[in-house]
Amino acid sequence: MELESGYRLDDLMIGGFRLIQNTRQFCFGTDSVLLADFAVAHTKGRDRVAELCCGNGAVSVLMLARRTENHITGFELQRDVCELCERNIELNCLGEHMDVVNTDLKLIGAEHYNTYDAVVVNPPYYSPGRGPRIEDENRRLSREEGTADLSDIVTVAKKMLKTKGKLIMVYRASRLGELTEALASAGFALKTLRCVHSKAGSPASLVLVSASKLGGAWCDIEPPVIIYNDDGSYTKDLLKIYHMDGEEDI
Repeated sequence: MELESGYRLDDLMIGGFRLIQNTRQFCFGTDSVLLADFAVAHTKGRDRVAELCCGNGAVSVLMLARRTENHITGFELQRDVCELCERNIELNCLGEHMDVVNTDLKLIGAEHYNTYDAVVVNPPYYSPGRGPRIEDENRRLSREEGTADLSDIVTVAKKMLKTKGKLIMVYRASRLGELTEALASAGFALKTLRCVHSKAGSPASLVLVSASKLGGAWCDIEPPVIIYNDDGSYTKDLLKIYHMDGEEDI
């Protein structure tokens, strides 16, 4: 496939799925792969799923590569990024399983309320002025809270979810306190927590969480994800998540 200058085509290494990415915009990384894997583990076949802040569709496409019977609706603020997501839906022949809506998440209409079994989101990690300086507006919107903050995301997710529906997220470990407070304030119960560490013995850098709308007060702590061995190579667990361990794809 021949692409415009500045675009690249990435092999997702599962089921022949691919992703067009604009290298001038935010490109997905390990956190997106971890979130997709975690979300598949905490949803069921034929669940109706929404992805907030869906970007170019990487998380949703990775989820559908693992389980095609779900239907996922993505929501993305930036029009050009939304158009790229539409291209990736077409590229992977996912038109029956995925669609995308170009909107500010705070303007998501009532037709989407009490509709979804799960809401998945890889939100901006930094509050304004607290993260690395990013000049490019597109990248800044992807990494820094601007038009919506953590509280807005959690509030909108609650409206969209059915009772006992799940909010599934990846977030900075250093902001776990803020996250749990926002979840509790919105009436979510934290159900599953998995920490992500760069190396064994290092502090957690990310957390993967699943929270239930109006769920009971218990939480499972899953084994941690370790990304790198001491020699800098990927661990077996991460290679399995990336489907690079030599096993057949799901």
